[in-house]
Amino acid sequence: TVKKAYLTIDDSPSADWKEKVEFLSGNEIQAVWFCTGQALEARPQFVEFALQHNQLIGNHSYDHPYFSMISVEEGKIQIDRTDRILEELLLANGVKDFQRWFRFPYGDRGDRHAVDVQSGVQQVREFQKHLKQSGYCMPPFAGVSHAWFSERQESDPYDWWWSFDCKEWALDPEFHHYGLRTLEDLVKRMDSDNYDDRVGLNVSESEELVLIHDHAHSTELFRPLVEALLERGVSFVPVPGY
Repeated sequence: TVKKAYLTIDDSPSADWKEKVEFLSGNEIQAVWFCTGQALEARPQFVEFALQHNQLIGNHSYDHPYFSMISVEEGKIQIDRTDRILEELLLANGVKDFQRWFRFPYGDRGDRHAVDVQSGVQQVREFQKHLKQSGYCMPPFAGVSHAWFSERQESDPYDWWWSFDCKEWALDPEFHHYGLRTLEDLVKRMDSDNYDDRVGLNVSESEELVLIHDHAHSTELFRPLVEALLERGVSFVPVPGY
């Protein structure tokens, strides 16, 4: 059975971005690369190469903080600073009108480490308001029909979420409490029916927004994980309208 999916990549561009772009391009896979401003300043050549290979680029803050551990004003600066860097690089490559897409680092919209529920709710509202005013949005992924995903997008529709996390980052010893230690563990997890872990590949007809990271220390996992998804009938398709 073919399952449509959209590939998103966080924490770009790493030192190994080129081989990843070439691998995806060779498989005719378009991805959205969520970039930090800091990494774009270090590797601005990524933008031209990515555009030439039909890749799309989004904003992932300037230096990847937890947004619930900084002030609203600091968060706005994180978004706006990278927005300016992206706009300058895209304009330099002939892109005058670019889509404004944002994903919060760690998926922390402002409430993960909040001192209390109310302050967390307020942070989320302020960041969503700023994203809206700055022209950020998430395209309508009508085929991603997980109930929890739909509810989240209805309440906070201006940043990008995901529905399936490859979790290659969990192989770092710091995260061994997730019980994932090898590539085989990550691949086996793709066949899981544990919906509590939001592993929806086998328990829903929904399309998927897949998340993987552009980390230099896990580059050797990137290709085999994408290939494992392809082997399981996942068909990566372009973002609607792009």
